[in-house]
Amino acid sequence: RTLYALYEQHGIIREVKEQADALGLRTRRRILSSGEARGGGTFDRGHIHHVLTNPVYAGRIRHRDKVHDGQHDPIIAPDRWDDIQLRLQGTASRLRYRKTPRHVSLLCGKIFDETGDRLTPSHSKTKSGTRLRYYVSHRLIARSGEENLDGWRLPADHLEAQTSTLTRRHLAEPT
Repeated sequence: RTLYALYEQHGIIREVKEQADALGLRTRRRILSSGEARGGGTFDRGHIHHVLTNPVYAGRIRHRDKVHDGQHDPIIAPDRWDDIQLRLQGTASRLRYRKTPRHVSLLCGKIFDETGDRLTPSHSKTKSGTRLRYYVSHRLIARSGEENLDGWRLPADHLEAQTSTLTRRHLAEPT
């Protein structure tokens, strides 16, 4: 309920995260059957977005691309949830459908920069609509908007081609 109220007040998920951190809000901590503890950390922006868009909180369920009334009581009023969905869609930086097939980033999760930060696939578009893919140090994405951040920005096509060449060369060696 607090995350929904913060979003209604601020309207930007990044600000909701900052306020949630200031309030000391944490994810649910649970102990697995193995005894390992999970959760209990701060909310990240993706988790906040997931909570805000989850119809379960409005007493509904999602099945594939349809939302149906559930048999459980809502945590927030369904009309309030609907209003928040409209606000989220209105402030989205991109449309949520694909016109063209998605490019697969072959090295996703497999490469890291000099600090050990993983490189995350990203892209930009030219004025003519050409999509330029990159691998970017994750901290540049996670902390976007902050000043004086440094990290790697490598062209994806070149990096993937070089990696492919080196892999083929390595596999072709008889040793």
